[in-house]
Amino acid sequence: MTTTGVAALPVFLSWSGSTQDQLWRNRIYDCLERLQTRYQITCYDAHAIPPGQERESYRRDCFERARLIILIISPDFLKEKSCLREAEEALKKQQQGRARLVPINAREAYLSETIKSLQLVPAKPLKSWKNSDAGLKEVEAQLATVLEELGAIPSEQPALTPQERERLRPLIIDWHVVAQQRLSHFVGREQELNAVRQHIAALQEQEQGGYLAVTAPAGEGKSSLIARLIVEEEQRGQKVIAYFLPGQPGPDGQIDLLRHILASLVDKHQLPISYATVGRDELRLALRSILAELARKGLREVIYIDGLDQLAAGPNGERDLSWLPERLPQGIVFVIGLRPDDTLHHLKRGRRLSEYQLPHLSQSDFGALLKRQQVQLPTDQIARSYRILQGHALYLSLLTNELAQRGEPISPALVEEVLRRIENNPADLFGSALERLKHDPALWEKLLYPLLAVLVVAQEPLNEGQLRSILGLTHERCQVGLERLGGLLTRDGQERYELYHLKLREYLQGESQPDQGKPGALLAPDEVAVWHSRLADWCAGEDPAVIWQDSYEPREQGRRQYAQRHLIRHLYLGGLSQWSRLFSLLDLGHYSRQKLQIDTGGRALVLDLDLGRRAAGWEGWSPTEALAQLPRLWAYTLLRCLLASKANGYPPEAFRLLVALGDTTKARELAALVTEPRWRIEALLSVTCQLAQQEGARRNEWLQTYSAAEDEIAALENQDLKDSLSAKLALIALNAGDQRRASQVADQIADAFQRTAVRLSLAESWLTAGETEAAQEILDEACQLLLSAAHLAETDALWSRCALLFWRLGQPQRAEEALRHVQDALQRARHHLALGCLYAAQDRQEQAGQEWEAMRRELRAVKSPERKIEVWLELVERLLQLGGTGLAEKARAILDRLEQQILQNNNRQLWSKLMLAWARAGNWEKVAQIESRLIWSRQHLLISIELALIALESGERLRAYQIWQRIQPDIELLAESWRWPILSELVKTLAAVGAWEELQAVIDSRRSPVEQDRLWQEACKSLRERSPQQRPKEGALSKLRRWQEAKQWLRSRLLTGEGRGIRPLFAQSEQSSGTAAGLAASGLSMPSLWNGNQPLSEAEKKAQSLPAPEPQGQLAEHLRQLQRAWREARAINEARKHFALISGLLPLTPKLATGLLRACEWVENFVQGQKPLPALNFPEPPERPTPGPDGSYQPH
Repeated sequence: MTTTGVAALPVFLSWSGSTQDQLWRNRIYDCLERLQTRYQITCYDAHAIPPGQERESYRRDCFERARLIILIISPDFLKEKSCLREAEEALKKQQQGRARLVPINAREAYLSETIKSLQLVPAKPLKSWKNSDAGLKEVEAQLATVLEELGAIPSEQPALTPQERERLRPLIIDWHVVAQQRLSHFVGREQELNAVRQHIAALQEQEQGGYLAVTAPAGEGKSSLIARLIVEEEQRGQKVIAYFLPGQPGPDGQIDLLRHILASLVDKHQLPISYATVGRDELRLALRSILAELARKGLREVIYIDGLDQLAAGPNGERDLSWLPERLPQGIVFVIGLRPDDTLHHLKRGRRLSEYQLPHLSQSDFGALLKRQQVQLPTDQIARSYRILQGHALYLSLLTNELAQRGEPISPALVEEVLRRIENNPADLFGSALERLKHDPALWEKLLYPLLAVLVVAQEPLNEGQLRSILGLTHERCQVGLERLGGLLTRDGQERYELYHLKLREYLQGESQPDQGKPGALLAPDEVAVWHSRLADWCAGEDPAVIWQDSYEPREQGRRQYAQRHLIRHLYLGGLSQWSRLFSLLDLGHYSRQKLQIDTGGRALVLDLDLGRRAAGWEGWSPTEALAQLPRLWAYTLLRCLLASKANGYPPEAFRLLVALGDTTKARELAALVTEPRWRIEALLSVTCQLAQQEGARRNEWLQTYSAAEDEIAALENQDLKDSLSAKLALIALNAGDQRRASQVADQIADAFQRTAVRLSLAESWLTAGETEAAQEILDEACQLLLSAAHLAETDALWSRCALLFWRLGQPQRAEEALRHVQDALQRARHHLALGCLYAAQDRQEQAGQEWEAMRRELRAVKSPERKIEVWLELVERLLQLGGTGLAEKARAILDRLEQQILQNNNRQLWSKLMLAWARAGNWEKVAQIESRLIWSRQHLLISIELALIALESGERLRAYQIWQRIQPDIELLAESWRWPILSELVKTLAAVGAWEELQAVIDSRRSPVEQDRLWQEACKSLRERSPQQRPKEGALSKLRRWQEAKQWLRSRLLTGEGRGIRPLFAQSEQSSGTAAGLAASGLSMPSLWNGNQPLSEAEKKAQSLPAPEPQGQLAEHLRQLQRAWREARAINEARKHFALISGLLPLTPKLATGLLRACEWVENFVQGQKPLPALNFPEPPERPTPGPDGSYQPH
């Protein structure tokens, strides 16, 4: 039976609030916490009022929904009028059958008539007991009896220990504080609330869950509406999962959100804590898995998220929403509040989503708001106010507050004055609040203004300790400031402060971007930069390296964690004066490596490098300064793109090996980073496949990864690809012994043959498990399909499998009938191979030999020697899997006969298969001999991975680890295959422009002679392409290995006149004066003057007649083009493509090649983990740069 979450029974605790009664309140609350392990109850304390709530209103709401009311009787209770009133109302509720009342006799007192009529528990006051624990035991027993009578739902056996609950506590953020603040001015909206409830109910009744997007522009009341919904849910006894994103959630906003949802679900439904404590990059998999777990238990759940569009954009410029599953299980609904922007468009991709567009606040609700604030206005002014503010909920609320602050009476003239002021800019309503704060100039200047300024530029909410540390305030002084700022701030469930609305932030710092120079009401753009610099100083402290070390002091630890996330951003936004510090942090490498230790996926470092790119590629630099920054820009771009594309080069098999070696976390993190959907799924399938072979401890990890792969496959649009990957997924489920999941996946495969192949595998699995009826049913269905299908290669393979299954079912006649449909000799041979192995497994060696002899006869009709060898190798593999001394010896004998034949065949694929066969046979010496014949290739790499997996299966873990250590650099090389295209482009361009010294430096930078030779040939190729007439002569150029020989060869031909038709390199190192030197300085080279068919002397004359060059315009144009392209590159393929743009710049500045080469070496050393990194040694930015178009020096 489907249930809706947890129906917790509400309990209200009424007491005096005195210090003496506090002791008994705490001890009775302990009793209630123990009862929570037995019953599903929710406790409310009369004096625990969430911040921002109106005291009496909240207390009244909690009292009204309570089913059990507990009174703590004492002299202090009896003298409090509010307590006596609650006692009388509680007695009425009990008489009406709406609640039960339990008065606890805490301290001896003279009882009122109302209390005397009640039976106190215990009869003797607790304070007078010699052993108060005995009295409290009686209290707890009585409360348990009452809960039973009230029908409180028993709690399931808790899966969480007290220690686990403590681990969850920091991950769960209390939403009540924010919700109550959002509701402080909430009125009406009944029609809208009903509409949202109906949407939720409709989504819960569908076969799949879904998303409800509540959309509206900022300030229209989305957050208030969601807050109202969740408070109502809680009042009905539900434990609600909700999260309100702060205005500045920071780069870890998604992580905090996911951990909160997972921890809340674990706590609510008593699920394994492992769901909430996985690594950062596994959180999205854990979410899919925990939702599937809820669905299996028949539970419904509504999860509320407000402000999804406030998540920080990722490295690709979009908010990462891939953690939200494309398909939700039945009964699971996400209600999401967001603005109708690109986030909504992204959310709609592949998800079942309903959108509810929240209308403006109605005029009648505006009237109710005025009435609530006791503001009386004529009807025509209400209508005019509503029209001017266009029904905008936030501005109407601000107007109401503004008028309420003026006091009585409110004249029509006053209202008109306010309306005239805000008619063109409603945001000026914030100005009145600021003006009131400025009435005390000293307080404003020294306390309130600094607090607001810090919160404007802060990148996430700050707690009081952090604010005091930044501004040097005492606790008392800071509290005064926060209290005075009051309604302009909001406090979240972690006691952190931020500006209460996005509109307020825009108003204070200007609605336009800071670089556009438009000042806000509080800060001008240059002042914003100053405050960012101040926060950067606070983040860095005396030594920035310290921020990566843990501190035992909470406030200091908070500073360090904030600095880890935001130091680079504050330096960037601090403007030009801070950029040298920014460059220093990124250039030295320590900061970046530490950041990768925290976020192994590299996303956070990518965002920091993006800021470094913006600074290095700032278009405000003069051409000379921009040129000096260009190598740095390239270094940041290259590293950033490598991090973003890091996992794309990993073959799927490498993920499986990582899991087998015990590094599951790294494998799953890398899989999540693969950008191409098809290969990301392949990576997940490899991880899932290997986890399926692990013992039960990995079952939960297997389910999470399996669910993630299933969701990714479902989101594919290409049906053929979807079928192929689904078939692989189903086979993985079968290998894990999960026939139910395999059957579900098989039913979703559209292609009939692929679906039949998977179902035959399912039949084999059922048969192995002894479920013959299920296997027979699948087999009959398969035969019906095959009989109606035309003969294809696929049908031969399927008929062969059917024949084998009939044989296993003891139906030899039907097996023979099926085999008659197999026309291909190769498939018939494979059938006899498999049947022989089945006989061998039953120790029926004579029958096995007969079948293998039949296999041999069938292979005579196969024309391809390679196919025949492959079948014999399959037999070897099957024999080794069966085990046993006799079969193993037979396998080795077959390998000995095949080896010479295979090696003479010169087929590298057969060599690889032979190598794997010898590895399975345990002969690693043979493996080494064959491997020495193979040249390095991607195929060789994949074979090495298979060898490592075979070593692990045979218990040779050390050998497997040694293979991994040997091939890991090659895998990394595949993942980072950037060097060759970039260096190749560099040498070709340098050769074309005649920059000999730079060309030599680039080629000499490679340690491998092979790489040097390849680069040298690329340079020669560039020359030959420019002068095809003399290719035979220039062919000799590519055979030279020493630079001095090459130079002499060129020089001799140029000086003797034999150089006609050859495009020469312009050797700047040998020309230091005269016309040639002038040409080199101007960026021109000899190939631009000489057509290859005239003496050099004529070229010299031509050069002397040229006007003085003016390359500065060209230089600036090429620089801007490169800056834009490199700043915007997001993947390594883009970076390689944009690097080719240097061909337009190097002719003007050949010496730039040296800086670019150093940048490549810097990246290479960083990737390889070398310490310390070589200094980039690029010039520091000047103190007085060229101003931007608006005259400012602010960053973009």
